[in-house]
Amino acid sequence: MLRTIQVSSCISVQGEIVEVMTDGTVLIRDGNTLYRGRPIELRPEAPAVVPRVRARAEPKAAVTA
Repeated sequence: MLRTIQVSSCISVQGEIVEVMTDGTVLIRDGNTLYRGRPIELRPEAPAVVPRVRARAEPKAAVTA
């Protein structure tokens, strides 16, 4: 199973899970290289924002005298 981890503040790595450590970090393998870091959790999808649409006022009828 592939997993993405954060190795540093600007570096993330994706690879196969090798081991989950007791401190919460994860060891993954990318080819022949092993990386250890914090797993990146998936965020739940943000609720869809539906814009409010104002009802258009009906045009006033022309007054003829």
